[in-house]
Amino acid sequence: MKRSLYVISFICCLCLASADLFSQSGINGHVFHAMTPALITSCGQSPDAFTVSAAARRIGVEHLYDDLIDVPELNGFKTVIVVTGASLKGLGEAGFSVSMELSRVSALLAKAKTAGVKVIAVHIGGEARRGANSEKFIDLVIARADCIIATLEGNKDGKFSKEAQRLGIPLFLLKAPKDIGDLLQRIFRI
Repeated sequence: MKRSLYVISFICCLCLASADLFSQSGINGHVFHAMTPALITSCGQSPDAFTVSAAARRIGVEHLYDDLIDVPELNGFKTVIVVTGASLKGLGEAGFSVSMELSRVSALLAKAKTAGVKVIAVHIGGEARRGANSEKFIDLVIARADCIIATLEGNKDGKFSKEAQRLGIPLFLLKAPKDIGDLLQRIFRI
């Protein structure tokens, strides 16, 4: 009996160690790592980008948070985190229409690709940020992403799972937006 407990304890420790070793693997098995300095911006001007920036700051990810950044300012970054989700109030406060925001982010993503900068698409707004305008922003960013991070609630229809599989890129699904910090810590190896 005592020996069985030791064996079970050993197996549990082994499982925990291997789970930690592969913790930066997406649910589809793809491994992803990112480097700093990072840029965190919004696609849709929702407050979710601020949430991601606050989590990154809390864990020590060297980054710039700028929801209005333009292409010439992309130089020097190794990773761009684009947080998707439409906020009509946020777009209005920024003085952007939906088409202006799509144009700004499209140019930014094109520059990132030519500069070899990794792009992480993030959607933590759940179902509340999956309306018609949000879908335009999500589709734009996912098409050019190297990695997708979403919440389980935001992926209820399987959109992020399907897109990650189609593109052959890592997908990380979070139980709640508050879990983004732990994931970024693993991705950036902090």
